[in-house]
Amino acid sequence: MVGATTQRAIGQVERFEIGVTAAAVFYLGVRSRIAAVEDSIEDLVISATGDSKLE
Repeated sequence: MVGATTQRAIGQVERFEIGVTAAAVFYLGVRSRIAAVEDSIEDLVISATGDSKLE
């Protein structure tokens, strides 16, 4: 039988893991959107200037 204190600790660890996972998914989503915006900006600059070498 697991004690009440141990059960609470396990619950806290599980909630922490869920929070970390949610934060990671959120970060990856934001990173993906930023990359898409960067690609769009690069495409606009290339189409406007005809220069495919952006520095």
